[in-house]
Amino acid sequence: MIRIVIIDDHAIVRAGIRALVELEEEFEVVGEAATGEQAISMVQELKPDVAVVDMAMPDIPGTEILQRISNSVPETNCLVLSMQADESYVHEAFKCGALGYLLKESTTDYLVKGIKQVANKKRFLGPVLIERAIDAYLSAGDVSSSGFRNVSKSSRSTLTKRENEIVALITDGLTSVAIGNRLGISVRTVDTHRANIMNKLGVRTQAELVRNAIASGIIKE
Repeated sequence: MIRIVIIDDHAIVRAGIRALVELEEEFEVVGEAATGEQAISMVQELKPDVAVVDMAMPDIPGTEILQRISNSVPETNCLVLSMQADESYVHEAFKCGALGYLLKESTTDYLVKGIKQVANKKRFLGPVLIERAIDAYLSAGDVSSSGFRNVSKSSRSTLTKRENEIVALITDGLTSVAIGNRLGISVRTVDTHRANIMNKLGVRTQAELVRNAIASGIIKE
């Protein structure tokens, strides 16, 4: 039996996930949490096999939830179920202890597969994200010998003042939450700027963004 805790601040989402996973005879939902603090306490008490985690919780960042669960209850494996498809979110989730990442638009089959994979301590990535990873790998041929993509002067010049500020903060290693706090804007606005920046610079990953920003003179090392 795979014991599961569902972590999401929307009751209707939790109910939907419960209804779907409990169709599987080998799954048992042992708890639901509506806040990050509640989730961490519940996981520490129940020690489920899998925690299905929404990254956008109202009280503490999803990355902190993942880190605290990973550190305090290593036997619980986390599967992120999120609306966010941005690579920076996926990267941060795995870096903070997640074993799997799945978009909420995915089908039930992938949710079931994801839970089984992470319960067995295997990494799992949803189909849309796998396609993006493959696209990024295939596009790696468009990289110069110095290790970064060619960025045209016209593309660089189209960055707004705010976008240049955000590039500098990304290069300093700040997360979207930290950037939002620093600039007094929402995380959603930061992510919109981030997507626009990456589109203008023709990059796919945060690492490429930083390398190109340095190489093109947008920011200094």
